Amino acid sequence: MRRENPRVTVDVLVNKLVDGVPYLASTRDLSLGGIYLNELSEPVHRADARVAVEIMLPGQNEVMWLETDVVRHEDGRGTGLLFKDLTPRTRRCLSRFLECQGISGQTPALA
Repeated sequence: MRRENPRVTVDVLVNKLVDGVPYLASTRDLSLGGIYLNELSEPVHRADARVAVEIMLPGQNEVMWLETDVVRHEDGRGTGLLFKDLTPRTRRCLSRFLECQGISGQTPALA
């Protein structure tokens, strides 16, 4: 299966808010479409819990808040989150970071 958005490995700590309750998490990888968070120490959450991520990417001065949908959960390993409703500013920040990592921040055209 081909991914729509290429990923870059990134290891930073983030605040993951689940139904408004903050939990510390670390990232495994990031793309323009979403983020994968390693599971640290937190309770099991409802499958439909609202999840937001607060992140400041390396080399950037701006904190971003990202609303997400949970698309994958691996017990004891981590959670794949899909970004929803990115603002143009947030999309630009993500694109700039990905381009600095050698990944095009543009979504490829579908053939």
